[in-house]
Amino acid sequence: MYLDRSTDLVATLLGVMKSGAAYVPLDPIYPRERLAHVLADTRLPLVVSEAALADGLPATDAEVLVLDRARPDRGAPAHPPHPPGPGPTTASPTSSTPPAPRAAPRGSGSGTAR
Repeated sequence: MYLDRSTDLVATLLGVMKSGAAYVPLDPIYPRERLAHVLADTRLPLVVSEAALADGLPATDAEVLVLDRARPDRGAPAHPPHPPGPGPTTASPTSSTPPAPRAAPRGSGSGTAR
């Protein structure tokens, strides 16, 4: 990952961890020679970056995924956005909703000692 410290960095880290993949931090303050050495040594298949930094990467065989650039070659998103309306945190009762449980009436012989 070749990103500035930002919310994009945090989101990318979470995505990498959730996918079970590994990452190599490439800090933008590293000298270009150090970046070239790390890229050559690790043989990364993918570098995630942003437009402001991507052009400063040394030559690499890795695919460079630029987060803030459109990717027309990728087609439509895998999960289209949800239509507006009640989301997963909104519950709407319907006629098929079971009734709420009620307390047992007193003296129903529930087996409690008197």
